[in-house]
Amino acid sequence: MSVADTGVGVAKEDINRLYEPFVQLTRMRGTNLSNSGTGLGLPIVKKMITQMGGTITLDSKLGQGSTFKITIPRIKTDAQNIGEDLANSILSAGLCPKDEVPRILIVDDTPLNLKILSTMLMRLGVYNETTLSGQSALELLQNGNFNIVMTDLDMPEMTGEDLAKILRSTSEFAFLKIAVIVSDQDDKNFDHNLFDRIMEKPISKETLHDYIFGK
Repeated sequence: MSVADTGVGVAKEDINRLYEPFVQLTRMRGTNLSNSGTGLGLPIVKKMITQMGGTITLDSKLGQGSTFKITIPRIKTDAQNIGEDLANSILSAGLCPKDEVPRILIVDDTPLNLKILSTMLMRLGVYNETTLSGQSALELLQNGNFNIVMTDLDMPEMTGEDLAKILRSTSEFAFLKIAVIVSDQDDKNFDHNLFDRIMEKPISKETLHDYIFGK
């Protein structure tokens, strides 16, 4: 598989540096181009490909563009394990301490909202799972290894506030970071102290990055 672009390209002497964690060549080269990334994307991708016995190569010319080529031997894949592989790759690559590898459970009764948020998190290199209700979230938390919960506020049967109250009153979940997602239509009369962060829709990638990786 190959992916090509017609961007600014990469100098030969910089190609290997692309795979180093937290390297952003635009800033290193002294340009004025804005770069809101973390410099983790390619290191994570290379680590995952290497673990699967594959290779990634780059053919690039300054001012003309770049072509990434990925070769992976025939393997069986499980879509549910893709996120697990990503999280394990972050850990094994030494990009985050074990207790800081973000593993997020997203709770929302609207499938489209789950899809959008999950995609944004995957683009940040963050492992996540999704569920449509607070009750199923509790079941997943019992069996899963999550350290962050992001929940919608207004949900039927069990609201985000109800879910947070249960988690905060349960000793085994005391370590969890909990963020609540609200909209303009939501009643803001809820216990804000239950949550580490209150996020208003629409949520940007920058907001997610700040919440997950910010110190």
